[in-house]
Amino acid sequence: MQPTTIPTRPSSTPTELAQMVNVNIRTVRRLIAAGEIRAFRIGRSVRIPADEIDRLTSRKASA
Repeated sequence: MQPTTIPTRPSSTPTELAQMVNVNIRTVRRLIAAGEIRAFRIGRSVRIPADEIDRLTSRKASA
């Protein structure tokens, strides 16, 4: 049986997201804590899924 490759899009760190949408890192962390930005942990590292980044960047562009 061959292993199945699951296509994944890269996730970003809160710092990378803050730079993309031009806000402070504290704002991103606060929105993650409030549940307004979906994020997950890998060990001690926090990651934001690519589809969530797309949602936020498109919302920022239309605002």
